[in-house]
Amino acid sequence: TTWSSAHREASIIVGVTRNGAREVHAFRSPDAQLVPVPTESTIYEIGSVSKIYLATILAELERRGVLSIEDPISKWLPNGDRLKPEIGALTIRQLATHSSGLPSMGKRHSEIAASETMGQWQPPYGAYTHYLRYKKEHLYAHWEDAEFVYPTGEGWLYCVMGMGTVGHILELATGQ
Repeated sequence: TTWSSAHREASIIVGVTRNGAREVHAFRSPDAQLVPVPTESTIYEIGSVSKIYLATILAELERRGVLSIEDPISKWLPNGDRLKPEIGALTIRQLATHSSGLPSMGKRHSEIAASETMGQWQPPYGAYTHYLRYKKEHLYAHWEDAEFVYPTGEGWLYCVMGMGTVGHILELATGQ
């Protein structure tokens, strides 16, 4: 395998089960100095793979009548009555399809992420832990001052905040 310079400190672990027999294979970049060879107990951030699960749960909850993807976010968010009308009217579908017209990250989330690149966070928080430090209160505040970067429905932009909000709405709708 040829690794680019961006992958000098990468690792991966793959588990395969065939006919009841389990195999685990661990790898790391050939020139890695910091990242250890992973083991079966290594924990990885799931990242955007979680969006697949989120969309599946969303579809099932709609099928069961718990919510509708056409519901406006103001219906579900505790601060929905304080949102600007055009923000509160955004639907779960628009968030889930990244067609809301909003930027990828809100102001607060961007500030938290930027603090990592400036070295302001040390272990146990460090680079790439901004999702751990981002709280529901940040999310609610984001929606109260959110601004569009393009008209809703007239484009597509990967929106972490939108999908995070969909996940939170699923939490609110199910109590789980």
